[in-house]
This record gives sequence, structure tokens and C-alpha cells, in this order.
Amino acid sequence: MKQFLYLILFIFAGHAMADERGDLLKSWENLQKTSAALEYFKKSQDGTYKVKFKIIPYEGLLTVLAYDVEDIAYGSVDTKYRKMGYVEVELSKTDESFMNKYGRIYYKWAQSNTLYLNAETGAWDSSKAYSDSLMTEANKSMPGSFTLFFFEYWNYLLAIIILYFLISQIINSKRVKASMALQNKAVEESRAFMQLAVETSKKANEILENILSEIKKRP
Repeated sequence: MKQFLYLILFIFAGHAMADERGDLLKSWENLQKTSAALEYFKKSQDGTYKVKFKIIPYEGLLTVLAYDVEDIAYGSVDTKYRKMGYVEVELSKTDESFMNKYGRIYYKWAQSNTLYLNAETGAWDSSKAYSDSLMTEANKSMPGSFTLFFFEYWNYLLAIIILYFLISQIINSKRVKASMALQNKAVEESRAFMQLAVETSKKANEILENILSEIKKRP
């Protein structure tokens, strides 16, 4: 009984995989028909297409060598993408010198041969749509502009804070010294006033004694 269930599950899994591969190829064909890199893209027969590039001087047959679907290793930042599909192709009548001359342009176009299955829509998205989605998710998870500003310039902010406290201490120290100087001046003035008062009192006593002495001398 278990073997029968395993067989059924295997058949369903194989059917689902075949559907995914078929959808992948159809999505890839539709993507190439609207590609900005191609003048035209026409199906000739199974696995073969007539193509003409806009920039690369190539017009001829494009052959699909293989295509398949596989899970994205370790998941993805954007969880709606769990599977990717690839289409391996070959341009007939091209050699190594052709790739040496136009390799950069060709490989830029070849990025469209990798698609990503969107679990939310069930559609195969292009590499650009996949990259844009990842960028959007990354921007959502990034801290706000103020936090970014703080992390970028925190060392300058720390230096400004330290400088502020140093200047505050210097100013406070000067204020304390000025206050102490005023207090010392007030004490000195008070001492001088007391000294003057003592001397004035002594002179007053001397004058009073002289007056009393003169009075006593009179008959």
C-alpha cells in the first residue's frame, strides 16, 4: 500500500515538474518576443528559433540545448521566489572570436535566459523583475534615513559632544575663577574698611582724651 502511495506521489510530482518546465519555456519565449535586444524572435520548430539581434551582427538560428527548474539554494531574501528556471541556448555558426568581440552584449542579453517563479502570482518573472523585487525588500528592511545618518556620522557627532563638554568645563572653570576673584576682592575691601574704622576709632579716642586732659587742667 505504501509503495502504491509513493508511486502516486512520484507521478504527481513528475507531472507538476513537467508543467513547471513547460511554463518556463513558454514564459521564456514570450520574454524573447518583447526583448529590446532582438529585432525579431520567431519559432521555427521545436527547440529552434529564428532570431536577429539589434546590436550584435547576428541573424540566424538559435537552438535551445536544455532547460530546467531548480530550487533556489538557501531560499531568498524575498520569500515569494523559491524556484528558478534556466534555458541554455546556442547560436549557430558562431565561434570563439564572435564571443570575444561581442561577449559583453551577448551575456547581458543572456541574463534573460534565467527566470524566477513568483509563488504569489504563479508567473515566471524576468531577472530584472527579480532584482527589483529584492531591492524593494532590502530597502524596506533598511533603517530610516535618520538612523543611516547617525551611523554614518556618529564619530563626528561624538567628537562634537566631547568638544561641547570640554568647552563647557573651560567656561565653567573661568566663571568659578571670576567668582572667586570677586569674593577675594570683596574680602580685601572689607578688611581695608575694618582697618580704616579701627584707625578712625583710635584717633577719635586720642582726640577725646586730649580734650578731657585740657578740661582737667583748667582751674
